[in-house]
Amino acid sequence: MSSVTIVFVLYHILKQLTSSDDQGTILSMAFGPGLTLESMLLKIHFHA
Repeated sequence: MSSVTIVFVLYHILKQLTSSDDQGTILSMAFGPGLTLESMLLKIHFHA
């Protein structure tokens, strides 16, 4: 599942969001081969 792990995790996070999470942030980090590190800082915009 290595290449799609972030999509899998984000899917489950997004299912749990509520209106109180609006304007919050999500920090996403992934480790690759060797010393590779990728990261994202995502802003939550909740729409009911």
